Amino acid sequence: MIRTLFDFQAFQMQTHGGVSRCFAELIHCLPDDVEAVVGASMCENVYMKPIEHFYKKTFSGKILYRTLRYKIQKNKLNEYLMDREICLDMLKKGDFDVFHPTFFDDYFMPYLGDKPLVVTIHDMAMERYPEMFPLSGLEMRRKKKLALRADHIVAVSENTKKDVIEFYGVPEDKITVIYHGAPKNLSSYSLKGNPMGYPYILYVGSRWTYKNFVPFVEAVLPIMRERQNLNIVCTGTPFSADEMTLFRQHGIEDRVHQMFVSADELATLYVNAECFIYPSLYEGFGIPILEAWRCGCPVLLNNASCFPEIAKDGAMYFSLNEKENTLTECLRIFLTLQNEQKQTLIDKGYKALNNFSWKESAQELAEVYKMVCHKR
Repeated sequence: MIRTLFDFQAFQMQTHGGVSRCFAELIHCLPDDVEAVVGASMCENVYMKPIEHFYKKTFSGKILYRTLRYKIQKNKLNEYLMDREICLDMLKKGDFDVFHPTFFDDYFMPYLGDKPLVVTIHDMAMERYPEMFPLSGLEMRRKKKLALRADHIVAVSENTKKDVIEFYGVPEDKITVIYHGAPKNLSSYSLKGNPMGYPYILYVGSRWTYKNFVPFVEAVLPIMRERQNLNIVCTGTPFSADEMTLFRQHGIEDRVHQMFVSADELATLYVNAECFIYPSLYEGFGIPILEAWRCGCPVLLNNASCFPEIAKDGAMYFSLNEKENTLTECLRIFLTLQNEQKQTLIDKGYKALNNFSWKESAQELAEVYKMVCHKR
C-alpha cells in the first residue's frame, strides 16, 4: 500500500472545474493499493463539500483529512493559511509515502525531507507566452523550482512534455504523460431542447489573451453577417467593458451572450450548439474537446499546441494567429456540410472518447507513485 498526500492548493484556488476537478477525478479512481490523503478542510470547492466528519471516507472510499479545530471566521486568506497548516502538520508527521502538491506554492519544501515528490504540470502557457502574463513571475519561478526538484513530473499531453523539456531542460525519462479522462455520460437534463431559441456557436471558458477570444469574434463576424440568426454563446465570467465595446462596434451586442452555467446546463449548450469552437493559441490538454464529443457536438479547433495530438481526426482544424485566419472559411464550410457529413465528424469524436479514461489515467498515476518509491 502506497500512501499519497495531496495538498489543498487547487481546491482552495477553485470552487469547481479545472485543476481541482482533474485531481478529484484521479483520486476517485486510484486503485486499491494507493491510499489518497487530501490535506484540505476549509475550502468551498464542490468536491470537498460532502466532508462532515473526521476522516470521513469520500472520493469513492479514499480517506480525506478533516479537522474541526479551524472553524474560525471564514475568509479566503484564513482558509488558505489554515489548510496550509494542516498540510504542514501532516508533512511533519511523515505518515505518507509520496507527496503530490496540487499547484506550485513551495511552502512545503523545508518539511518534505527525503519523501518522493511528484508534480503535475498542466500547461506551459506562461512560459510560452510570458508577455501575456506580466504579473506571473513568482509562479513561474516556483513552478520551475518544483519541476527541477521533483522525483517525477506528470504532464497532461505530449505537447506539454515537449515544452517542459524545452523550457526547463528536464530529462525526458523524468516525465510521464498521463491524459485526462473523458467526462461521464449525459444526464437526462442535458437532452432537453435548445434553451436559447436560436442557432449558436459555443465558446467555453475564460477569454483572456492567449485564449484568442477577440480574434475569434472578428473571424466569425463575416459568417454572422451572412447568417443573421447566428449567435455566439459564451460560458464563464461576464463580459468586460472592452468586450462590450467590441460587440457594439460591430453591431452584434444583442447576438453575443454570456452565461454562467452548471455542468448539466453546459451539457445542454453543447448538445444544441451548431458547433463548439476552441480558438486558443495554447492549452495543456483541452478538456472541453472531450465534453463536446460526449455531447455529440461538432468540434472546430485551432491547429495549435496540443489540439491535433488530442483530437486527431475528431475535429475540423483552422489557423488563427497573428499571421493567418482560416477560421472564417472553416466555419463557412462546416455550416454548409450535409447532416450526414456532420454526423461523421461527431461519430469520430465519440469514438475517440475511448482513448481517455480516468480509471486508466489513475492506474498510470499509481505506477508513477510506485516507481518513485522503489527508487528511494
